[in-house]
Amino acid sequence: MLDTFDGKKSLVLFVGFSILRWGCTVGLGSNLKESSFHRLCLRIFRVYIGLLCLNLPIRIRAEDSKTEPKNPKPKADHHATVREWQRVETAPWLEGRQLHSSVWTGGEILIWGGAGDSNWLNSGARYKYSVARWNQISTNGAPSARCGQSAVWTGSQWLIWGGYEQSSNPLGTMVQSGGAYEPSNDRWTPLPTHGSPSPRADHVAVWTGDEMIIWGGRNQEQPVEGGGRFNPRLNLWISMSRNNSPSPRFNQTMIWTGKEAIVWGGYISKPPISTAQGYRYRPERDEWTVVSKQSAPVIRENHTAVWTGSEMILWGGNSGDTHLNTGARYDPRTDSWRSMSALDAPSPRKLHTGLWTGKEMLVWGGEGADGNPADWGLYDPTTDSWKTVKPAKGPQPRTNHGLIRTPHGLILTGGQSSDGELLNDIWKISLPNTKQMQEVA
Repeated sequence: MLDTFDGKKSLVLFVGFSILRWGCTVGLGSNLKESSFHRLCLRIFRVYIGLLCLNLPIRIRAEDSKTEPKNPKPKADHHATVREWQRVETAPWLEGRQLHSSVWTGGEILIWGGAGDSNWLNSGARYKYSVARWNQISTNGAPSARCGQSAVWTGSQWLIWGGYEQSSNPLGTMVQSGGAYEPSNDRWTPLPTHGSPSPRADHVAVWTGDEMIIWGGRNQEQPVEGGGRFNPRLNLWISMSRNNSPSPRFNQTMIWTGKEAIVWGGYISKPPISTAQGYRYRPERDEWTVVSKQSAPVIRENHTAVWTGSEMILWGGNSGDTHLNTGARYDPRTDSWRSMSALDAPSPRKLHTGLWTGKEMLVWGGEGADGNPADWGLYDPTTDSWKTVKPAKGPQPRTNHGLIRTPHGLILTGGQSSDGELLNDIWKISLPNTKQMQEVA
């Protein structure tokens, strides 16, 4: 439209200026036989036409502005619309799985382990995003087949530890072994077991920049106590103080703030109930402190926690048999809790994924009271508001999946559908942001 407007403007200005000049200089002497009054009227008429032409560009611009506003305001909608999911072509040899590990390395997506249809797995795959190519991860020297393990990315290695090995016991056998995978040479190196934490699964792990911190978990139905720190540079486990540490628990969350790890919630056995207890751990001091309980969220397990750079946001999970869609925000600088809005929040769920996008917390997937919910949403802590997302064509609702953030958007891997099917499909979607989503009224 701008190019069209400039062309109109140039043409009309030239014509208007020409008529104006002609009316001012030529009109008076153009016909000596005309009366003075007639000549004067003709001259005024030509000047008027010239001025009218000079004014047309302004009128054209005004009309253009009316018909095609530059920034049309979107219609208010409590259900935001995002770009559609796109399915990534999956390698034919990639098995359906749940309770697996997945990570973005900076150039590749890695998938490993988990529970398959009949067997637990120690196989994996790597997807080179730039060339859309799948390769198998070597199983030479890989950890034993398992699910329920922890996994952290160090920047060059993928550290896998603990989990369930398949056995005659329905829950399997908990292990205290692991491996370090280097994508650069497709090689596994076993992690030492000397000094490692006791066997466990469903524990939590974070990467501090120097060490992997392990905490909590279960051995069969019993929560286990304590944890450990693994330094890959020294290939060494370091013990952690139990003075003032959390009680034994599993299904809890743990986040890393850049200075300390924060453990919150989970299931404890004495009494057998979910908990609303939280603890902070400083590795350089090997020291635990208790998180304030004032205004803390209700007891829960199987929830998610994300770190925004200044706050920890907890959301969802279950309190006994009740699924939750509430949460709270914790500021470690002031050791204080703030409530968060539940207006337009996604439906109640547990075992979902929570990710921090850089501006908002994204919630996707999980298990609700009546199956796997299809709706999902984004929470903005600056406005304490939710944007819910309409279910669209794309992946089946699922739980026990992998969802990772990459510079290309979100990548979804595997999981279990509402009818129990184990999935091997891979999906991608551009990371939602304010440009792709309708504003909530």
